Amino acid sequence: MSDRLAAVADALVQSPQPGNDTVLRFGDFELSFTDPAFVDRLAPFPRMLDKFNPVKKPILWLRLVCFGYICNEFIRSEGEAVGFEVRDFPVRELLRKAQDPHIEKSLEQYERAIKEVCETKL
Repeated sequence: MSDRLAAVADALVQSPQPGNDTVLRFGDFELSFTDPAFVDRLAPFPRMLDKFNPVKKPILWLRLVCFGYICNEFIRSEGEAVGFEVRDFPVRELLRKAQDPHIEKSLEQYERAIKEVCETKL
């Protein structure tokens, strides 16, 4: 999967001038979705979220909740200074949306592990 992540990351970078790489702006990203070749470069991610339901894909949901928490913590630590609104991220409530017996049984451990991700040093 890591090879696909690198390829997708490359698809999201544009080079308006040599040596001046930038990430696609959201409007450009949206326009690019009209091009089937661009969508193919993002595979398998668009397909993974097609008709997504946390109950049907609880492991993917768990990962998305974790990613959402990481993004929210980044906004909390860096975004407030540039005007982003800081909001609470209800990890436990979101995890419960999966209605998965294993996740529910280990809810406290999952919540703790997700919150500890941002405390881990690289």
